Amino acid sequence: ENEFEAASRLGFSKDKIHLTGGTFTKSRLEKILSYGIDVNLDSLRQLELAREIRQSANVGLRIKLFGKDVTGAGEGILPQDIEQAKEIAKKSNIGIVGLQTYIGTNTLDEQRYLDTIKSLVSLRDRFPNIKYLNVGGGFGIPYSSKDKSFDWKTFGEQASNLFEQIGDS
Repeated sequence: ENEFEAASRLGFSKDKIHLTGGTFTKSRLEKILSYGIDVNLDSLRQLELAREIRQSANVGLRIKLFGKDVTGAGEGILPQDIEQAKEIAKKSNIGIVGLQTYIGTNTLDEQRYLDTIKSLVSLRDRFPNIKYLNVGGGFGIPYSSKDKSFDWKTFGEQASNLFEQIGDS
């Protein structure tokens, strides 16, 4: 059983499932694309594989906004490679409908999340059919009294303002 099958069995509908992975083989990606769920591809090579598998599909792109300092960041398409990704997609009728990034694990800094959302929002303007932005990672938990707590109130207010701006544009 894979992630999609487990989520489906637990009652999640296809529109609630987003799958991102750096180790998609051609056969695994073919199966994932057949499900009709949101899948985020994290390299130009995966985009080429999608083109080989299907002449038409909608995918998201994982964008690498952070460097090696982010544990588990995996791959991701570099911002300077976005135009190349768009060309690959255009050649094969692949729609780019989402942008995803990985912020890191146990992130206690709400400003890092807000800055990441702003970065994805600014990249969104380069794609005409974006339907989702996905900030992957983990909100932090203060494990000691020295750790700063995540300011949920500030984050919620500021993130809401950002998303309202998206709705207005």
